[in-house]
Amino acid sequence: MSNIMDDAFGRWRDIHIELGIDEKSLDGFHHPCPACGGRDRFRYDKKDDGSFFCSGCGPGDGMSLVMRYRNMTFLEAKKEVQAILGITQEGGGTERVARVPRVNDNQDQRDVQAIRKKLQKVANECQPVTKGDPVWKYLRNTRMLDLPRMPLGIRFHPGLEYWHVNGQDDLLLPNHEEGKLVKLGVYPAMVAIVRAPDGRPVCLHRTFLTPDGRKADVPKAKKLMKSLGIEGGAIRLSNPQGTILGVAEGIESALAASVMTGQSVWAAVSATILKKFVVPQEVEHLVIFADNDKPDEKGRRAGQEAAKFLHDRVVESGKKCSIITPSIPGTDMWDVYEQDLCRRKAA
Repeated sequence: MSNIMDDAFGRWRDIHIELGIDEKSLDGFHHPCPACGGRDRFRYDKKDDGSFFCSGCGPGDGMSLVMRYRNMTFLEAKKEVQAILGITQEGGGTERVARVPRVNDNQDQRDVQAIRKKLQKVANECQPVTKGDPVWKYLRNTRMLDLPRMPLGIRFHPGLEYWHVNGQDDLLLPNHEEGKLVKLGVYPAMVAIVRAPDGRPVCLHRTFLTPDGRKADVPKAKKLMKSLGIEGGAIRLSNPQGTILGVAEGIESALAASVMTGQSVWAAVSATILKKFVVPQEVEHLVIFADNDKPDEKGRRAGQEAAKFLHDRVVESGKKCSIITPSIPGTDMWDVYEQDLCRRKAA
C-alpha cells in the first residue's frame, strides 16, 4: 500500500504550488501564512517533508499545510495529493499523468514539467473507447481481436496532430526542407498509458488511425511521447490473475496472447524496454511472449535477445519464467492469433 508521505517526499514545494499557494511564500523567508493570514508570521523550511512554521497556527509538515490551506480532513487532503502525484486506482476514475513527477538525476526540473504538461494535455483530451469508434474498429475489426471488454489503459483521442521530422530515410514532402518538423495532419488515435514499475503513469503510446479503424498512412503510425522515465515500465492492459503474468512487446501481440491463453498480458512497447521490465512483487511466474524477429544486418534478433535477457534476470531474482516464441521467423503473437483464426474459419 502506498504511503503518501513517502510518495510526496522531496516534492512538497511543487505540490503546494500546484494547489495554488503563492510560490513567493515558499522561499524560506517570512510571509503571510497561506492558511491563517497575518503579515509575516509564516516561514517555509524548504525541507523535503514540506515542513513550515507559523506563529499564528503553529508548525506542521507538507500534509498539514494542505489540510489548513484547503480546509480539508487528512483523507480529503491525501486524495488531493495523490491526484497531483498521479496515484490512481486502476480500472476506475480519471487517469492522470503525475502533475508533480519524480525527477531523475539526468533530467532538469523545467524539462520534466514541460513533458508532464504535454502528456497531461493529450491525456485530458482522450475519451473512453466506445463501440464503433476508430479504436474499437481497429482492435475488433482490423486486428480481429475477440476481446470480452476493452483493455485497461487504452483510450480514444478524436483528433491528434501528427508531427514528423523529414530525413534522408523518408519520402520527403514537396516544399519541405529535410530535417524540418512538419505537421502531416490530424488523426484519430489509440492512446495507451505506460506506467512505471510503481504504477505511476509516465508516458503515452499513440497509434494513429483512420476513421474506419485502420493504421493511418503516415511514416510511423506508432509513436511514444517523451516520457517521465519509462525504464522498467509497461502498458498494463489488464490486472494480473493470481501470481502469473505475461508480457509481450506490442499492444496487439499482448492482447492476442491474452485472448489465446486467458492470461493477463502487458505490453512493454519495444525490445529495449522489455529487457528492463520490472516484474511486480506479487507475480511469481512471468511468461514472456517473445517476437520471433528475423536477423538484422548484423545477425542480431532483438526480440529473442531481449526475451532471453529478461528471462535470465527474472530467474536470477528467484522467480519462475517461461518464454513462448512463434515458430515462424518475422512473426509475433498476433500473427499466430491471425493464422489460428484463419484456420478455424477455413475448417
